[in-house]
Amino acid sequence: MTNRKNTTKNKKRLIILSAALVILVVALSIILYKYHYASTVKPITASQTTKGESNGTSASAQNNETTSGNVPSSNSTTQPSSINNSATSTTTSSVKLITPNGDFVSAHDVSLNDPITSVCNTTPGASCQINFTNGDITKSLQSQIADSGGAVYWNRWTAQSIGITAGTWTIQAVSKLNTQTETANDATLLEVSQ
Repeated sequence: MTNRKNTTKNKKRLIILSAALVILVVALSIILYKYHYASTVKPITASQTTKGESNGTSASAQNNETTSGNVPSSNSTTQPSSINNSATSTTTSSVKLITPNGDFVSAHDVSLNDPITSVCNTTPGASCQINFTNGDITKSLQSQIADSGGAVYWNRWTAQSIGITAGTWTIQAVSKLNTQTETANDATLLEVSQ
């Protein structure tokens, strides 16, 4: 009878130990899955989370020729932005400006009427402008305020719409926030053909 009680106790212990082991294996599997999933999934960048935000404003592509001043373009694109300009000056006074980065142009070899998309990532609330220079002539995409993720988009503009002519142009993004200015040059030149 004592042997039977010991066998029953051993069976109960074995069942409890087996259940605990199964729970431990499941818990470890969940933890490892979450750890692996978190380490293999690309983090969401500002351009993925903020693309398409709109504050209802419209931006015009703008000609800037250093030899003759600013001449507005007749073509316009909608620029997403969710930063209120009046709130920007009070909330960004102590923020460090991030050097602009991103796909300053979606293609580096284009014709005058090929649609181009440009992205500038910087500090939320900072302005960003992309300049194209050929000799002493500079043309620019109009300066825009970065959205809450720090992104500025210029969608489906053309070289011709901002006064860029056929030739080779250097590309530089300029971001500004209060008294801070940061610039970044695209390593690849913009080649524009007829």
